[in-house]
Amino acid sequence: MSVNAVQLSGAALPPFFSCADPFLAFETDSYSVFFKPPGMHSVPASSSDSPGDSGDSLLSWVRVSYPALESAYNSLGPLGSVIRGANQAGAGMMRSDLASLRAWSELGMLSRLDKETSGLVAFARRPEIFFHALEGQASGQSRKLYWLLAVQAFHEEGLEGSRPRCFPRSDGDPVLAGLEFKVESYFRSYGPRGKRVACIAPDYEGGKHKKISVIMYRTMFRPIQGAERRQSGDWPAVPRCLAWEASLNAGFRHQIRAHMAWCGHPIAGDQLYGRSNDASNAGPCDSSEVRADFVSLETQPCPEISTQPMKAVHERSESAARLYLECHRLELTNPIGNTEIFELTQE
Repeated sequence: MSVNAVQLSGAALPPFFSCADPFLAFETDSYSVFFKPPGMHSVPASSSDSPGDSGDSLLSWVRVSYPALESAYNSLGPLGSVIRGANQAGAGMMRSDLASLRAWSELGMLSRLDKETSGLVAFARRPEIFFHALEGQASGQSRKLYWLLAVQAFHEEGLEGSRPRCFPRSDGDPVLAGLEFKVESYFRSYGPRGKRVACIAPDYEGGKHKKISVIMYRTMFRPIQGAERRQSGDWPAVPRCLAWEASLNAGFRHQIRAHMAWCGHPIAGDQLYGRSNDASNAGPCDSSEVRADFVSLETQPCPEISTQPMKAVHERSESAARLYLECHRLELTNPIGNTEIFELTQE
């Protein structure tokens, strides 16, 4: 933790806490951080929904439950209307105008979570805080950390539509070995209506493919040893799954889900990217040697992590119907230069 980092006290929940409704988990002068349960959209599902529309989304709930947050962005309303009209007329928009429209229409929401993903979502409490946070995100000063349960069995088919699909590794499987590693890729929309994404390796040059993301995205993965014994509460014991933490500075739609599936270990309960949606029915572990240039192993195991392969959890069986991915920690800078840390549980 850096000298100017501030650890905030607030909600203390075990991983994948089961709840049906969102709630305010943390609040500071700069940010309101809410917990979004699984099964709820971050924003209204229909793109035609106006900012005033109701719906089963975190944004709609915040709009009704915390009117002061909406009032803070009313000053951007007329600008948003002008920008929207210009866009419909085919006129170009400046980047700052797009940011203002986003701030007004989403009440300063700084990031989204997939409908199936649970966890923390931050809202800037005022427009100037929102624009400051965007600058921090662009410069890599913000960070998001996620808990996840990865299916232990190795799936050689990797991620459909990706280039390459999956590689045999010459130096072993980092997931089964319990080693910290990172995955880097470009992304492109894939499948009917672009519902999914596919990964493109940074150095892939074989053949032509559809338009890919402008920038390359990176996810860091760190194994969690003894997760079921954490003092913060018991982890769900989903058979044949391994506990991991993922971190990123800049995120793309479905990034963590796609990166894990690309490496052959989809997240438990992932109905979109998983090759075995029921983790308990996963086949035996396949330690086929694969080489993947999009996966970079650290030279040593993660500090304070055992060098022994991680153990799957078998003590009790739980349904993998939900997606076992949860944003448990946010790190955001405030205007006075401090990093505010919002974390659901603390070791």
